[in-house]
Amino acid sequence: RIGDSAFASCHSLASVNIPHSVTWIGDSAFAGWHSLASVNIPHSVTWIGREAFSSCSSLASITVEAGNPNYSSDNGVLFNKDKTVLMQYPAGKTGEYTIPHSVRKIEHYAFAGCRRLTSVAIPRSVTRIGEFVFSNCRNLTDVTVEWATPLPVPPYVFNNVPRPPSTLHVPPGTQALYKAADVWKRFEMIRTAQLPPATRPGVSNY
Repeated sequence: RIGDSAFASCHSLASVNIPHSVTWIGDSAFAGWHSLASVNIPHSVTWIGREAFSSCSSLASITVEAGNPNYSSDNGVLFNKDKTVLMQYPAGKTGEYTIPHSVRKIEHYAFAGCRRLTSVAIPRSVTRIGEFVFSNCRNLTDVTVEWATPLPVPPYVFNNVPRPPSTLHVPPGTQALYKAADVWKRFEMIRTAQLPPATRPGVSNY
């Protein structure tokens, strides 16, 4: 096992090699390790705790070894095995990100401290968003959502995200709903998103 907070805030340690004897990675095990650039999860790991890789400001990629029974990765982002849960977006990745339509849940703190993230698109497949998911994403200027009815979310999902200048893009005809909905109404700029036909509310993806 790698215990809770075992390597948290190891600012000058350059790298880590997780051996195949490890089956358990605890809560916040590597959190705040600012010099960590990449990490590979071996197939032996069957449990990863909350915020295990949160706020690692140089972390650009999390990969999962083939054959892992519980976890997977896609373009450096950590998911559960079937990619229905987005567990951790590396804080060192830059630019825009579109969450896959397979995702149903975004874990607590999944994007926390991603200060190079500028834009995120959340599909309507997502039905649960954890606490502080986008906290301290200080350069997040565009959020696009697909729900025809605003999804209820915890109050601090966008903690320390500047609003303005951040803009919320919503489906056509839903601006009034989002302007009245808790958390979402805090975006001072709520605009209609130009969604492709396959993602518009009421239009089949098949």
